[in-house]
Amino acid sequence: IDAGVSLVGEWGSGELLDCAIGGAKWDAGKKVGGVGLVAKSGGKAELRDCWAAGNSRAGIRSCNTASVAILNARTCDNGQFGVLVLDANEVTLKAVEAESNGEYGIHIRGNTEPSIDGCNCTKNGNAGIAFVDHSSGKAASNVCREKRDNGNTAADTAAPSLEGNQCGGNAKHRIRVSAGSRGESKRA
Repeated sequence: IDAGVSLVGEWGSGELLDCAIGGAKWDAGKKVGGVGLVAKSGGKAELRDCWAAGNSRAGIRSCNTASVAILNARTCDNGQFGVLVLDANEVTLKAVEAESNGEYGIHIRGNTEPSIDGCNCTKNGNAGIAFVDHSSGKAASNVCREKRDNGNTAADTAAPSLEGNQCGGNAKHRIRVSAGSRGESKRA
């Protein structure tokens, strides 16, 4: 089993409303698991008012061309990521609270152009919202505070648009755009 709940392929479409998912563990021998909810391989999902906590890797993972809307969700105390998005299209994150995750509140990588709006990413290990690889998309009106490192990060060849985000109280940078990245940051 890859996750506590998996939505896979075109049959993996649907809505999860007012759900709680937690305690998924990584199986090192099989190299699977540890994710509360996975939406992948063409599935279309809407997660509304869901809670994903205490999973050893990620609260929610969307990958491989899934179309996902994550609305008013809470992801906390997961081992690495609150929300992990890999090579997914049509991804919307709105009013997500990603708090106290081991590495990142929201981590975007691969061929992904999400819309991230009104999310609160606090007390995560590295960054509140991170765009890496060749991801892009828009993060607007988010709060990213109290990290060991950065509020928002654009790394590798990522090219996100960061607009009107509140990023303060972080150990290093409010917003970090590293060499090779084409990220753009604007004030509201």
